[in-house]
Amino acid sequence: MLRSLVGSEMCIRDSLLNRYWTNTSQPRPESFREDVNTTKAVLPALVPQLYADIAAAAESGWDFSTRWMNLSESDPLGLEQLVTSRIIPVDLNAIILRMERTLALFHEMLSGSPESADRAAQDLLNAAAWTPDRKWTCAAAEKYADAAEARLLAITQLLWQESMGCWNDYRLDLGTAPTRPALISDYIPMWAGVLDGASQAEQLRVCLLYTSDAADEEDSVDLGGRRIIKKKKNSNRTRYKVNVESRNSIKNIYEMTT
Repeated sequence: MLRSLVGSEMCIRDSLLNRYWTNTSQPRPESFREDVNTTKAVLPALVPQLYADIAAAAESGWDFSTRWMNLSESDPLGLEQLVTSRIIPVDLNAIILRMERTLALFHEMLSGSPESADRAAQDLLNAAAWTPDRKWTCAAAEKYADAAEARLLAITQLLWQESMGCWNDYRLDLGTAPTRPALISDYIPMWAGVLDGASQAEQLRVCLLYTSDAADEEDSVDLGGRRIIKKKKNSNRTRYKVNVESRNSIKNIYEMTT
């Protein structure tokens, strides 16, 4: 299924998915001391990659979340467990999908035929109105539309988890979705318009049922979006404490998609 991996892009059957990735093997200038201290207990051969994963996590806006960590019962929870560049984030690709569709509509509005431009203007603010079989009259619009359809196929094939009833990230090194609580990022595809008209209602119902069931167990769902690793000094060592910032209700998730 995985055709190639170059830089921050992964090709899946002629489509692209993106990840957070940085071309660095050094500590971050703005957090030099903290990064050096983080890598002190790590094998020297693994330090450059850890620096890259720390920087990538910082660029994601989820810094620092257990979402980017290699969670293990035997290992202590800390930044040493970051594997950011090995994860394909579902929310990042859903956002890019909607961006590609938006760019297609913008190009059609500006350079397409009058009739097609009017339709594009009407559809611009309605992700559910997207139709993959529409006839584009602008070459640039068709280019972005094709890119969006290829990404949609990859999201559906790789990031949709039938057993969970929702989407999830993907671990490149494991070849599967990570084992973690449900996050608000798993539901961004709803906003992006990944579901087509025929299946939207049923898949939306399945997603919300899964989230409702998971919410019955406090430790099984994080609807607030991210678990932050906060630094807590203890003698000469820096320890990390995990806390959940906030939790949103099922109602808020549903309203975001409508």
